[in-house]
Amino acid sequence: MRRSAGGRPKAANSKVAVSLRLDPEGVARFKADGPGWQTPMNQALRDAAGLS
Repeated sequence: MRRSAGGRPKAANSKVAVSLRLDPEGVARFKADGPGWQTPMNQALRDAAGLS
């Protein structure tokens, strides 16, 4: 019998890990909102790109 690999199942719409340089003021603005700041930043990028 085969064992499960365990861990979290793959998401239907997986994200892509990237590394980019941003202005410190912009990052500080999102981080000031506390934990989960990456989600609103992602939404702002989507809005700016016309994807939402």
